Amino acid sequence: MGRHARSRSASPLAALATAGFAVAAAIVLITGPGTSAALSDATTQPEQRITAGGLTLDVTQSTSWPVVTGAAAGSRGITTKSTTGIVPGVRAATVTFTITNASSSAVPAAVTGTVSAPKTAAWTAAESYTTVTGGGSKGCAAGAMSTTGSAITLPVTSSQALAPGASCTVTVTTTLSRYNAAGSDAAIALQGSRLADLAAFTLSATLTQTPR
Repeated sequence: MGRHARSRSASPLAALATAGFAVAAAIVLITGPGTSAALSDATTQPEQRITAGGLTLDVTQSTSWPVVTGAAAGSRGITTKSTTGIVPGVRAATVTFTITNASSSAVPAAVTGTVSAPKTAAWTAAESYTTVTGGGSKGCAAGAMSTTGSAITLPVTSSQALAPGASCTVTVTTTLSRYNAAGSDAAIALQGSRLADLAAFTLSATLTQTPR
């Protein structure tokens, strides 16, 4: 078996390289006729690097704000002056984690881990409007997203080993529809969640040496 890089939380003999960090966003609903906005800018964490047992793991995070289309899109009375942040029926948030087997690593490695977030009170209030989806690319495979219980969880596995210097990505996209299935308007129903934290997604990733 190959050697593994060491975990922050494991015993010294459990050779795993792990990196974990969170991205948080707050739900913001601006009161007023025909005006709604949600989610302030997400925090951006600096690159994290962990080295052990001949492996080096780098993790970075970024957030983008794709336009909402299809059934989730709103159609009347929505205005926003901001260019970032979730707006129900208008703009979603996509968090991208990039995992790199650093060029200084001695061997190829496979990625496993999870992206998860505990459900906040604001998330519970907004859940009937909310859709969250996950994806992976370039060597990271995303499993089935789970939103049951008290947390949102996305398993991550390796679809192929990462050569030294290679990267893969994991994404989580959160969308708030303008209306829920009962026809309730998010701009009105979620006013009580103004400025409350919606979710803090944390990636915990493990890089494990693979045979050449």
